[in-house]
Amino acid sequence: MENNFISFKNENDRFFDIFSSYYEQFYGNIAVNKIVDAWFDALLEAGLKKKLSESSQDTLQLLDVGCGPGWYMNAWSEKGFMVYGLDSSSNMIALARNKFQNSNHPVSFFTADIRNIGASIITQYKFDVITSHFNFLNLFPANELQSVFHNIALLAKRGCFWITDCSLPKYLPHSHQENYDIGNNKILTRKGFWNKSLNCFEYTWKLDGEEIKHGERYWFHSLITYRSLSAEAGWELKKCYRSQITNRELTLSPFSDDAEHIVIIFEKV
Repeated sequence: MENNFISFKNENDRFFDIFSSYYEQFYGNIAVNKIVDAWFDALLEAGLKKKLSESSQDTLQLLDVGCGPGWYMNAWSEKGFMVYGLDSSSNMIALARNKFQNSNHPVSFFTADIRNIGASIITQYKFDVITSHFNFLNLFPANELQSVFHNIALLAKRGCFWITDCSLPKYLPHSHQENYDIGNNKILTRKGFWNKSLNCFEYTWKLDGEEIKHGERYWFHSLITYRSLSAEAGWELKKCYRSQITNRELTLSPFSDDAEHIVIIFEKV
């Protein structure tokens, strides 16, 4: 396990709230249904199939933690779940609500920081399945992961499955800078670099040369760290897959040491 459990400044919640206006345009080219199909099959393999057969009269409740603009929620609804969304960004939740205002699938949303859910109304709920997409575990330094695992456990029924993903790069990402034309004569500039003081990979952004406040930061942890912290919070690591996307097709295969990206399934014990 990493021994750097010290406090690092995490601005991701502020960044995503500010960046929400551009988030879908920049990150939205994802094969949502194919990802949900693969994750659902993995959950069935981990034990969800038995849970579904035991509760055939009841609709299982699913919480998408870090739901952002609600990309994945309709696909999970189509799998037969009663779906709820949680995000720390009120702007992201507004985008998600707008997506579902004319939907046939009933969806409920909550705004709360999973690192400190406190007295949020979300604590009144317990879920059968929890999902966290889009490199969720990389959004937190190690000292915050302890709270994340614990607070998600507070929202889980016994036997709840939590599926999430993260990157485990063999090599640290290289510094780079890219420009993106987002239309209306506007250019987004993204600069990525290793932030030595924060021990993370950081992106800074500019819109037409004007800096967007706060950084987009990603921390990388070992599978040993995830296993240890999850166990402390009452989770058992059930499955771990190597995750690869090729030509918009997601493949989950048995975990191997050279995996760059993984999908993990935990069960609440």
